[in-house]
Amino acid sequence: MLSGRETLLPCRPWNGVLRASLLAVLLTAIAPHSWVYAGVGQNPFNFLFLDAGARPVGLGGAYSALARDANALLYNPAALGKIELSEAVFMENRYIQGISQEYLGFASQQGWGVSINHLSFGDIPRTTILDPDGTGSFGIRDLALGLGFGRLIRRNLSLGIGVKVIRESIDDVSATGYAADIGVLHTVSKVPGLSLAGVIQNIGPAVRFQAANENLPLNLRLGAAYERRLFSIPATFAFDATKERGQPPLFFIGAEVLAAEVMPIRVGFNTRNDAGSGIVFGLGWIRRRLRLDYAFTPLGELGSSHRFSVGLKFRDPLGPAALLEGIRVIPKSKMDRSIAINEHFSQVQKLIVKGALNEAKANLQRVEFLLADDDPRSVQYFERLGRVFFLEGDMQFAKVMYHRAIKRAIKLKAGGGFTSQAYLGMGLCLYKQGKTEYAEKFIRKALESSPSEEASRNIRKAFSRMQKQQGAQ
Repeated sequence: MLSGRETLLPCRPWNGVLRASLLAVLLTAIAPHSWVYAGVGQNPFNFLFLDAGARPVGLGGAYSALARDANALLYNPAALGKIELSEAVFMENRYIQGISQEYLGFASQQGWGVSINHLSFGDIPRTTILDPDGTGSFGIRDLALGLGFGRLIRRNLSLGIGVKVIRESIDDVSATGYAADIGVLHTVSKVPGLSLAGVIQNIGPAVRFQAANENLPLNLRLGAAYERRLFSIPATFAFDATKERGQPPLFFIGAEVLAAEVMPIRVGFNTRNDAGSGIVFGLGWIRRRLRLDYAFTPLGELGSSHRFSVGLKFRDPLGPAALLEGIRVIPKSKMDRSIAINEHFSQVQKLIVKGALNEAKANLQRVEFLLADDDPRSVQYFERLGRVFFLEGDMQFAKVMYHRAIKRAIKLKAGGGFTSQAYLGMGLCLYKQGKTEYAEKFIRKALESSPSEEASRNIRKAFSRMQKQQGAQ
């Protein structure tokens, strides 16, 4: 005798194998091809491969070497070790056929992050052989809760690990799994702007669907990204390759240019999208610490997918700026603040010499809390931050910091050692990027900025080395 609650299968009880098979069939039949691998039914939890923020989507999913934001847990937990300011991001994904995805991520400047990834297939009609018109509806939902930590262990190398609890449910059938991701992120100092990444995703035991055991979709992800300026416009190029257990390799390519310093324009391609051409497009808008992003994915005859995300960066009140060395309260008196600033700068110099660049940045964040906008030492703050990025091999961010130091020096009419060091730093960044003519102009400007005798000697030595290397070429 048939029950009115049965869907697709005519009788009860279902055994575990049938339930798992039903889940596979539904996922294959209902899910848009933009994220379904060939043979997706072989493994549960393939929703873990859905892209999150609209920026990664606009770059075709090539993001493992760029994930220095609140999307890090989804792509590479090692990128949590490179978070400069804490960030929260929320993404809404509108698929076809009532399918929707929500993603919420947070990355702390302390190096830890959390994420929530939810996928819903909407209301699916419940039908039986005796009642093909339906007896109601049921739902399919996927959920992943993630927690991770990343740390910069060397000047250009960070490692990270993420753990997650995963749950899939169809009607009254559900399964829960546990998995871990391990990642590495390396900034290549000899090639400024180049980053390399490697991640092993979804390491964990088999998941039990009542009587059936299913393997997690173990996946190897390798990536590279190159950031530089093209005709004075910031540009980013990224490439990822993945290999899931039992599946053919997939490839992801993306490019981004930052128009007018506020509007990123993106285009990407991936071989995962077998419902359309594989090409995706994206736009964004950046205003100080707020960013809005949109991505459009054509899905051929199935329609299209639209992703919207909003991200906000801020200082973490529980981050290094508040916790290191027991700092809890900002000094109230002007004299106490001044003493604290000088002590932090002194500590920053020691940490830079020692090579502890992550700690140096933490101390500089504390300085930022204490500095007034009209304090001439703000030139020193930006110059020191530029120096840290320079030593990390991140020429793009180093140039941004040196530029801010120079602008602040001009505004405050400040000369002296740190102003000249900022000009020198900008010159060295340009030289490393092959822009020798512009580099020489900045280095000459450094000598005109009233440097101390020691700074003047260092500038002349750097200029002399640069000219000799240029002559040797």
